[in-house]
Amino acid sequence: MKYTKIIILMFLIFTLLGCTEKSKEFPKENDFTISSSVSNMSPKVGEEITINTKLINKTEQNFDVQRGPKLILVQYRKIEDPVDLIIEGPGYQDTIWANNEYANIETIKIEEPGKYKINITASFSIKMKNEYKNYRINSEKLIVEVG
Repeated sequence: MKYTKIIILMFLIFTLLGCTEKSKEFPKENDFTISSSVSNMSPKVGEEITINTKLINKTEQNFDVQRGPKLILVQYRKIEDPVDLIIEGPGYQDTIWANNEYANIETIKIEEPGKYKINITASFSIKMKNEYKNYRINSEKLIVEVG
């Protein structure tokens, strides 16, 4: 009887420990979001524009990631240019903490009049169980008209 109680107690302890372990599955893309704001949507030629961005991890998990030179990349191009540029660079290691925001502030000057699309992208890879999954999180479309 004494051994039965010990075995039941050990079973309960292992069950409780197993239930508290966090998920080891890859997060979904919608577990991350980017929010952004632009200081002036109609600047004059050569006027500074400040772009505030945040990458938000909405999960309860920390993730070790590989990323390019920046976790959040801000780029702009004329609307009529056909290709969105994405610059990948050498791998950097970082941690995206649970329920956290990563802020980025960039200032740009556009020297020619026209309509410009501002691309804001977070590009990174998460490694779990010796496998990698790539993520590319984009903000909503931002159009700035420079006059």
